[in-house]
Amino acid sequence: MSLKLEEYESSFRGFVHFSFKTVNSNASAGGVRLDAEDALSLPYVSARTLLAEGNLCMTDYTKNAGRVATHFKHAKQARMAASGMVPKKKADSAKSAEKDDTPDLAPDELQAVGEALARCTQGRLEDGCDAFLDPRLRQLLLPCTDDAGNVSYRSVSPLTAGGLCQIVRAHVAVSNEAHKLGREEWQKEKEKTLKKNPKAAIAPFPTRTVQSAQLGIGGSNPQNVGGLVREMQHPMYIGAPQAKGGLRQALAMHHKGVDLKIPLKLVRKYADFLKTNTEDGVRQTGMESRTEEQALLAEFVDDVMDQVDDIRRVLDQHLEMLPVDATGKPMYFTPKLHRDVKAAWVDESLRGRDWASLAAAWLANAIGKFEAQTKNGPKRLLSLDVFGIKSIESLIEEFLA
Repeated sequence: MSLKLEEYESSFRGFVHFSFKTVNSNASAGGVRLDAEDALSLPYVSARTLLAEGNLCMTDYTKNAGRVATHFKHAKQARMAASGMVPKKKADSAKSAEKDDTPDLAPDELQAVGEALARCTQGRLEDGCDAFLDPRLRQLLLPCTDDAGNVSYRSVSPLTAGGLCQIVRAHVAVSNEAHKLGREEWQKEKEKTLKKNPKAAIAPFPTRTVQSAQLGIGGSNPQNVGGLVREMQHPMYIGAPQAKGGLRQALAMHHKGVDLKIPLKLVRKYADFLKTNTEDGVRQTGMESRTEEQALLAEFVDDVMDQVDDIRRVLDQHLEMLPVDATGKPMYFTPKLHRDVKAAWVDESLRGRDWASLAAAWLANAIGKFEAQTKNGPKRLLSLDVFGIKSIESLIEEFLA
């Protein structure tokens, strides 16, 4: 055998699962290698929980000195060969950004390297952890309470296992490929269906592709940080949860009621009408002014009804998510609002015999007591007394009766 196995063994003895260099490429070399006793049985994906399932993550070097990187690449090839995978040929590697000039090994040499790797990476290793840690490593202080209730703090430096990233990335690739093949089959079936019936409704293919980000871990020369650092450059990510504003709005209206607004522009328009038809403080009335006033008040009613239509649309879109009554029928509003006059604007089933009168009274008071926000505070635009409000109430009730 031409390779110097003792050199491989020397490199492998320093391999770790968690390397300091992956946090900061300028940090001092060091890291931690797990042992069988570090296995942890918990419902999470981590290097320790995989160890409990009998899956050991690949180890990595902590510094690229001498032929360590070459030894690592041969170790990686040996693991692939042992698992029945065929290493990529040089032709494929030449197309990648990283040039691979690692010499090939014979099958028996790869087997010897694999055995040396397994033999030399057994047992726990804490390299560079017996003194002060490099200040480039991030540290967290976690509180610890003993049996006596005394609180102390333990310093923890978060590290990532490149081998874990390698396993996760491989599973993501398999999942995405299966999803891709499924989409292709769905597309074929879709084309067949549409060929028979061009108007057929086709459900969209479910989106289950796992997305990956791109991080520049390792800088411009990642192999100096570690052989698995490229596996760490493509973490999974998902978009932040989006608030379902419509549902939230519907539930808020169901429990708190609706807020029907009086438009400022119509109040000003009505104020201008009253000013035009008032002389020396006395309201001037006539057939023509009464008709104009009715038209103005009708605009208020129409505006409220437009708001009601929008509210109903939101409630109807989320009707199945709203609470139900004793018969199982979804309710627009909670029972405590069933006597609320504004709720009855939306839900006609809540309107009693006197609803038109009550609704007209509410709208007339909302118009007459409307206050505009100014820099000097709220300002009432209409100078209507009780009798003036009662007058427009009667006109509005004619529209609602």
